[in-house]
Amino acid sequence: MRTDLVEYIALPGEGAFVLPPWRTWGELDVLDLPTPPSVVDGLLRRGEVGVFGGASKSFKSWAGLDLAVAVACGREWMGRQCVTGRVLIVNLELPEWAIRKRIREIASARGVRIEPDAIVVWTLRGHMASPEQLRERIAAEKLDNLALVIVDPVYRLLAGRDENHAADINDLLGKIAGIALDTDAHVLLPAHFAKGNASGKDAQDRVSGSGVFARFPDSLVTLTRHEQDECFSLESVLRTFPPSPAIVVRWKHPVFIVDGSLDPTRLKQPDTGRRQQYDSVKLADLLRATPLSSLEWQKAAADALGMPRKTFIDYRDRLVNQRGVIKSATSDSYYIPQEPLHETSVSS
Repeated sequence: MRTDLVEYIALPGEGAFVLPPWRTWGELDVLDLPTPPSVVDGLLRRGEVGVFGGASKSFKSWAGLDLAVAVACGREWMGRQCVTGRVLIVNLELPEWAIRKRIREIASARGVRIEPDAIVVWTLRGHMASPEQLRERIAAEKLDNLALVIVDPVYRLLAGRDENHAADINDLLGKIAGIALDTDAHVLLPAHFAKGNASGKDAQDRVSGSGVFARFPDSLVTLTRHEQDECFSLESVLRTFPPSPAIVVRWKHPVFIVDGSLDPTRLKQPDTGRRQQYDSVKLADLLRATPLSSLEWQKAAADALGMPRKTFIDYRDRLVNQRGVIKSATSDSYYIPQEPLHETSVSS
């Protein structure tokens, strides 16, 4: 626990729970309080908490491991320089063989060699760990030069808490923030977006669950799908850094690369539900070889035109009403007259 900047006092009846004292302006004004250094230049700072949000299958766990490698080796991440420091990965989801494989692939793609002690992996898959246990164990280990702690995924620590309940998430994140206080490292928490398209929401409103996920962290970094396939807009909401411009990153397994040619504001838009246009002439042409029953015609339309059944019925009835197609009076069959048809496209 940091004691160089503040003195801790126990409150009556609180047992081991401690709070720092207040200070007069005169006391605060003369304190030596240097600005904590960055872990990722302009984005993540030592002693703070960050949330890294993204949609399902947006490769955010890969991006987190890429960050771990970048910090361990003092390289760039998402176009930003990282400090060289030790990284602790609290792995709550992947089997050990899988996380090892991913880190090896990332290191190979980046062309770096990871020093044996530069990354520490604590795999807790299948174990019910509490944030209190994490904090106690990490503080006890006293890892030298610890710059970054990644806890992935944070929802595995809910343990009965409701992710939509502000008090529950404030309690969870408050306890995780204790790790940053104890270690002076940055603690990063990958989190998932709410279901549905995120483009219509501000960056701070995209993470699933309580709004505390967006309000609590000192750095909120989000990966949102871009209109270009395999591309994402990287945006940030920062408390102690100046605002940072959004960028576009392109997924090139197993890492992201910055793509400066794309506009980060061009987010993937939801399907507006615009109805596809079909060609009634092509539908009628299916009858030129031979009359067909309604079922036979519908199956031919599905195979040749990709036309859904309900759409076929709408087109069929319209063609009959316009006398472009004749329905037999003696059987369930349809045929076209001798005169040519004129196209009448209809919305499905």
